[in-house]
Amino acid sequence: MALIDDPKAFIARMFQMEANEGRGTYCQVFSEGTTAVPIDLQPHDRVYAIYKSKYYFTSDAMYVSGSQGSLRLAWKEVSACSSKHGDGSKKSTISTVHGKSIVIDMTDLAKGWSGRISQLVHSMIDRWGSPGALGLPLMTVQEFLCHPDAEAAFAPNFEGRLSCSELSEAFQLLLGLPGVESVFLSRAGTEEEELAIQGVIIVSTCEPDEFAAFISRLSASEVVPADESVRRKVGRLAADQKVFEVMWS
Repeated sequence: MALIDDPKAFIARMFQMEANEGRGTYCQVFSEGTTAVPIDLQPHDRVYAIYKSKYYFTSDAMYVSGSQGSLRLAWKEVSACSSKHGDGSKKSTISTVHGKSIVIDMTDLAKGWSGRISQLVHSMIDRWGSPGALGLPLMTVQEFLCHPDAEAAFAPNFEGRLSCSELSEAFQLLLGLPGVESVFLSRAGTEEEELAIQGVIIVSTCEPDEFAAFISRLSASEVVPADESVRRKVGRLAADQKVFEVMWS
C-alpha cells in the first residue's frame, strides 16, 4: 500500500518532512488525533496535524480557519484545483462538486518542491478528490497522431519541432521496447483550449534507463515517476508495473 493510501500516516510524514526543512515551529502533530481544537469539527473528524494554527488536517478533510470562522474542505468533494505542487502559484482556487469554490493563499505555505504542506494538500486532492479534479483524460498515441494539430501541439515550448512521421517513428521505437506496456500523452489546459501535449506517460515494467534513446530523440529534460493523479488516469496496474512521465522544461 502506498503511503498516500493511509491519510493519517501521510499527514504525519509530510509534517515531519516540513519540520525537517526547518519549519517545525509551524507544525503541530497529534498521532492519535485530537478534537481539542478551537474550531467546530464534524462529529467523526479528528485532527491529526495543524499548520500555522490555521490549517487543520483530518483524514477526510482540511479545515481553514479565518476571521469569519472556519470552513471544511472534504477531499472527496474537490472537483478541480487551479494549482499544482511546486508551480509557484500565489493563490489556488479549489472547486467542489457542489459548485462552490475557495481560494487558498499559497504564500502561507512554503514555496517550491520543499514545501511539504503544499505537497500534502495537492497529493490528497490527487488521491482522494472527485475524478473531475484529475483534469483532462490521457490520449493514446493513435489519438494524438490522428489529431490535425498533432505536430504543433507536441511539447509546444520545445524549440526543435518534430514532424508527425518523426513522432510516429519515435513512439513506435518506444512501444517496441521490452517491458513497455503502453504509452499515453498528457494534455495541458482544458477541452476548450488548443491541444497542447505536456508529457509522455509510459507504463512499464522496466526502469527509465531503457527509455534513453526515446528521451534523447525528443530532447526531453527528464523522466520522473508519475504523480498520483496521472496514475489514477492510467487505471489499474499490475503489481510489477510502474508509471513514468517524460517531461520538457
